[in-house]
Amino acid sequence: LLSHTYSAMSSCAMLVNDTRMAEHCRERAEYVKNKINELYWDEEKGAFVDDYTSGRRNVTRHANIFALLFNLTTEERKESIIKNVIYNKEIAPITTPYFEFYELDAMCTIGDFKYVTDMLDSYWGGMLDLGATSIWEEFDPRQSGIEHYSMYGDKYGKSLCHAWGASPIYLLGKYALGVRPTSAGYETFDVIPSLMAYNSI
Repeated sequence: LLSHTYSAMSSCAMLVNDTRMAEHCRERAEYVKNKINELYWDEEKGAFVDDYTSGRRNVTRHANIFALLFNLTTEERKESIIKNVIYNKEIAPITTPYFEFYELDAMCTIGDFKYVTDMLDSYWGGMLDLGATSIWEEFDPRQSGIEHYSMYGDKYGKSLCHAWGASPIYLLGKYALGVRPTSAGYETFDVIPSLMAYNSI
C-alpha cells in the first residue's frame, strides 16, 4: 500500500506540474517496491509472507493480491502467486466483501473472468440466498444461523448494510462495460466493452 501510495502521489504531483515532488515520490515507490521483493518474498512458498522477522513465514491472500494488483513484482513471481496463493484452497479465504474486491480486480486484470463469475455467484449470491437485501460487512459461507450476524466478538456486531461491499458494480463498469479514464477525473475516457468479460460476468 505504501509503494502504491507513493506512485499515486507521483501522478498527482505531475498533474500540478510539481516535477520535483513527482520524482521524489516515484523514487520512494521504487525503493519500497524493491524492499518488498527483497525482504518479503519466500522462494520455497512461491509467495510473499506477511512478516519476515517473525520466522512464521505466514502466507495470506491480502499481501499477495496487492502485489498482483499494483504490479509490485516480476511476471514470474506473479505466476507463482496465482498458482500458490490465489488458486490454493489451503490459503485462508477472504471473508469481507471489501477486500474481496481487490482479489476480483486482480483476477480481472489477468483475465480470469470465470474466477470472478464464480465468486460473484457464490459470495455475493450466497448473501442473497440467505435473504440479504444489502451487502454485509463480512460473509463466511462456512458459518450458519445467527453466526452470520457476529463480528468483533459481538454476537450482533456485523453491519448488514455495508457500502464498501458493493464492488461488483465497479467491476462490471470497468471490465464488462469497459469504461476507463484516460485522463484525471474522467475528463476523457474510453468505453470499450469486453464481450469475454460480459459473457463471463
